[in-house]
Amino acid sequence: MKHICVILFIIAVCSISALEFDIPRFPASIDVSDIELDGSYDVTIGHSSSFEYPKISILTNFEDSEFTYIDTSNVFRSYVETIQFANMDEDDFPDLVVLSGEIHDPLGVYLRIYYNNGYDIQAPTEYFLTSIPHNQMFVCADVNGDGLDDYVSAINQCNSWLSMINLGNQQFSSPIEYNLSFPPQNITSGDLTGNGIADILISGQPTIFSYLDGTWQSQILEEGLLNMYSEICDLDNDGDNDIVTYTTPMMGNDCELRIFENQSGQFVFHSSNIYSFPSALEVFDHNNDNLPDFLLANKLVTNLGDFTFSEPDTLLIVGNDNAFADMDHNGFLDILGVYQNYANGRGILVILFNDGNGHFLPEPANGIEEGENPTIPQIKLNSFPSPFCSTVTLAYELPKNDRANSISIFNIKGELVRTIPVIKSISQITWDGTDSKGRRLTSGIYFSRLKTNQGISTTHKLLLIK
Repeated sequence: MKHICVILFIIAVCSISALEFDIPRFPASIDVSDIELDGSYDVTIGHSSSFEYPKISILTNFEDSEFTYIDTSNVFRSYVETIQFANMDEDDFPDLVVLSGEIHDPLGVYLRIYYNNGYDIQAPTEYFLTSIPHNQMFVCADVNGDGLDDYVSAINQCNSWLSMINLGNQQFSSPIEYNLSFPPQNITSGDLTGNGIADILISGQPTIFSYLDGTWQSQILEEGLLNMYSEICDLDNDGDNDIVTYTTPMMGNDCELRIFENQSGQFVFHSSNIYSFPSALEVFDHNNDNLPDFLLANKLVTNLGDFTFSEPDTLLIVGNDNAFADMDHNGFLDILGVYQNYANGRGILVILFNDGNGHFLPEPANGIEEGENPTIPQIKLNSFPSPFCSTVTLAYELPKNDRANSISIFNIKGELVRTIPVIKSISQITWDGTDSKGRRLTSGIYFSRLKTNQGISTTHKLLLIK
């Protein structure tokens, strides 16, 4: 990929109480990762516009509330309504995945992958998907457990879905399209069978697809009722992923959350009404209680446990599409969103910073260095080596009247991946870079959080490079 320009953004705190950055016009999608595995957050944005505007913008190295902005030269004909970092080849660097063609190109739709070699995101490689132009919703997930992400999409106009298995060495199987009995509303992925391998969930009439022994098997959860967005998450923190989806009424603002609790592969239905009329459903744990919370358009709903939820809190600003990452390294997930300001023709990236007390602020919640916490300065949590390849030592210091309880490891999205018990007489532990099921984690940013008998904790950033 050729870099047209590299400039520093100027901080702009706007009247809508969010940190705001100018980006090219018509932003439509966003994702966050660490492109260079250097410990800093990078943001990629997909655009929906004509040829005179770039289709992808990359903002790198978020430090001191500034980005370095890399504008790509690719202005292919397409609406980049989904953009995703994924592990598409054998190295550890996250690759960038979009579609080209879609509804505008009479030649059909192509999967476009920008393979990342660590110092540059290369010119894209295209893989033919289908000759029928249309919009597609897609996910990249490892559906066969080989460590490489595969491609699966849902096609609303055709009531169908399509899969392409990653064969390695930047090669894919031929795309195969399957019919659906309903128009798909969205697609997501997660382990729903407990085998450590990603399953695919297509909503509309929520249906689980599992790739077993080279074939797809399906399980329909609910027929007849049109469900909108769905997400996979462990709602009750019992170790099994559940499903949450919603329906909207013909009139009024009561949104029905429809929850399918996973009990060893059997799904038990729960329902909860929320006063909100969402246009999307997004999941992130905003208060670090290991219970996923919901963002419904600009409504923040807190998970109270036992499948009960708070009344929605209204956020001042939300994007057309959002991502979640701890941008200021205070241990809590912030909200990043993109939208088009039609009044002045600007594309906007906004960041709302999570202070950990239920508030989202227009600037970083604190200016402390990683590993420090001003509310509990007597606690120290450090790691060595940094970055680490195979194992890392987590060392801590506590006041005499307190005892360590456990150290939890979270990924960049705030999802709990491992909890390690702590022996009281020892002031350090070793983590081998695996999750709770013993599987090696991919390279990237992780966070460790120390819990003590007094219930206080501190958070420390880790960088895993394999």
